[in-house]
Amino acid sequence: MSTQYTRCLVLSLIAVLMPAAAVRAQNPTRPPAQPLGFTAWTPGRIPGSTRMLLVGDPATHGLFAARFRYPDGARIAPHWHTASVHITVLAGTLMLGMGDVFDSTHAQAYGPGSFLVLEGGMHHYEWFRGEVTVHVEGIGPFRTVFLNPADDPQTRP
Repeated sequence: MSTQYTRCLVLSLIAVLMPAAAVRAQNPTRPPAQPLGFTAWTPGRIPGSTRMLLVGDPATHGLFAARFRYPDGARIAPHWHTASVHITVLAGTLMLGMGDVFDSTHAQAYGPGSFLVLEGGMHHYEWFRGEVTVHVEGIGPFRTVFLNPADDPQTRP
């Protein structure tokens, strides 16, 4: 084998292997993924509902993701949120109406797979057909403000 051929083969191998080494250096081995947030359902704000925080904290600055489960027939009075949220319906039917007064004749049905964006400050109300599970993502700080404070389940005796 000629010296020139050997030199060409060595340089070719270096050219092929160097990028792989650079990629490996930029993406060091990570420990196995760990569950984030709560891994169990906890009681929610609406009677009969449960929630699971997946990541983050809605009360602080930063991304949060949570899941909420509502029983069939549960209702949420007109309210608004302090930040925009993205909602994906995972199960059941979310009935969503816009405005300051609960009116079941002016609502849209959203079934499994539906994706909604609710802008912060948008007045709306909800009720649920079947047991409904939704996935919610947003950027905190995030709060729910009821138009009529007496409708807030957290302030009821």
